[in-house]
Amino acid sequence: MTAIRCAFCQGKGSDPFNCLSRLSRCQVCGGKGTVMVEEPNGMCVYCRGSGIQPYGMRVTCQVCGGKGVVRFGGPGEACPDCRGSGRTAGNGLPCTHCRGRGAIPRRPALPV
Repeated sequence: MTAIRCAFCQGKGSDPFNCLSRLSRCQVCGGKGTVMVEEPNGMCVYCRGSGIQPYGMRVTCQVCGGKGVVRFGGPGEACPDCRGSGRTAGNGLPCTHCRGRGAIPRRPALPV
């Protein structure tokens, strides 16, 4: 586990949108400014690492949970369904094939 800066509040520890109060804590890091993530990980392509749900919403990203990174192990390749964007064409929801990560594990080559 590694500690990284909270993407949702940008490490400030407070609610980035001041929805409830100026004194409200960040719902992702609980006011600490950092979050723990598992290795290996990579930037969340669905929210582009912001931790905020795309399309102007004031909620955490449903793919990374507001952390800005997703756990992804091993070598991967771009998802054939979303072409690496993490989004379903037409509606912008997370891709169901790669679960919004934009990549899938690389398949081992079959013996000839």
